[in-house]
Amino acid sequence: SEGLMRVKKEDLYGFVNRNGKVIIPFEYQEIGFDFKDQLVYAKKNGQWGFVNKKNEPVIPFIYDKVSSFSEGLAQVIKNGKSGYINKRNEVVIPLKFEPLWQGGFHNNRAVFKKGDKYGYIDRTGELVIDPIYDSALPFENNRAYVQMNGKSGFIDP
Repeated sequence: SEGLMRVKKEDLYGFVNRNGKVIIPFEYQEIGFDFKDQLVYAKKNGQWGFVNKKNEPVIPFIYDKVSSFSEGLAQVIKNGKSGYINKRNEVVIPLKFEPLWQGGFHNNRAVFKKGDKYGYIDRTGELVIDPIYDSALPFENNRAYVQMNGKSGFIDP
């Protein structure tokens, strides 16, 4: 990713360049495979945050779990609730949702879960498709695969 490769040494992860020079030291319990919006997520001392290619912590290691950035936002989990932050670690969508890893935002929509049903929110956190589905996947090319009452199909945004 951007001329760097994720590498594991013993039990820790870092990044090296094409010449094998260590760019991000092997100090992380986990680290993403690639940089999204110039950042990669990483886990240090049991907490998740984001670093840049200079190994500077851009978003502090304060989260229980994080996802890669997608359409400028990253999903974060803290204290059992999920929401979204921007690259400045500003909470854009409050941490009020049940944790769910469905791939972040696509076509300006993200899957969320309420009880045992799934729906979609927009980039402001507003409900755009009610949680009526038994299963739902992220949008791709303006379509999302959903299941409801034993039937399946595709919906548009």
